[in-house]
Amino acid sequence: MLRIVIQDQNRHHVLKLVGNVAGRWVEELRRAWEQCTSNWLAVTVTVDCSRVAAVDSAGREILRQMVRQGALLRGPNLKDGLW
Repeated sequence: MLRIVIQDQNRHHVLKLVGNVAGRWVEELRRAWEQCTSNWLAVTVTVDCSRVAAVDSAGREILRQMVRQGALLRGPNLKDGLW
């Protein structure tokens, strides 16, 4: 299970992820990302991964895509790469 909380902080979105970025939840994260980035002129996005428990290969790929598109990832599990 993955819970995604989107916080809008004056032209900056924070996606807080809680749970697993895996399986069918990867598509939910993709939809949330697309929602946050639909207006690039006004938005930067930080993805808070501090409460992510596990990430599968599809989850790693979506997180990498998000970074390539400008997201900032935060969380203690990111020190040595994406899980």
